[in-house]
Amino acid sequence: QFLDGSNFASGGAGALVETFTGLVIDLHMQVKNYKKVEEWLISKLGEVGAKERLRRAVYMFSVGTNDYLGLFMATNPLLSTYTPSQYVDIVIGNITSVITEIYKTGGRKFAFLNVPPIGCMPVLRMQTLDGSCQNESLIYVRKHNEALLQALMQLEKKLP
Repeated sequence: QFLDGSNFASGGAGALVETFTGLVIDLHMQVKNYKKVEEWLISKLGEVGAKERLRRAVYMFSVGTNDYLGLFMATNPLLSTYTPSQYVDIVIGNITSVITEIYKTGGRKFAFLNVPPIGCMPVLRMQTLDGSCQNESLIYVRKHNEALLQALMQLEKKLP
């Protein structure tokens, strides 16, 4: 049952629907699944009880890594379509829209993990001539982590 918590994560998923499409449950589908559990909680606990349960819950996010990893694991046309800042803004925009959706249901306690230095993962180090960290991906990661912090600070001010 869902009274003691739920996990909607899907290994390999990202903030973008396009990240590993068909292989994972994307973030937007995870939110749809969350809303089904919200409806279930309302049916079991009533509106007030469900809102209280959702308000006390902790919402843990580890998202974004695969959105950047997917850019560099193979030739990806998105690398030439968007600047790093534009791509990061799209990823962060999807994350903040999900936070806002959960906030509307009563969610108040959020925790986030930064994207790790994926350019130093073996799969990307193999792409460099000397086996060193793949620097371009590290630029994206740094921009993402900085933008996520800024977006979260803005949301904290915006959401009552």
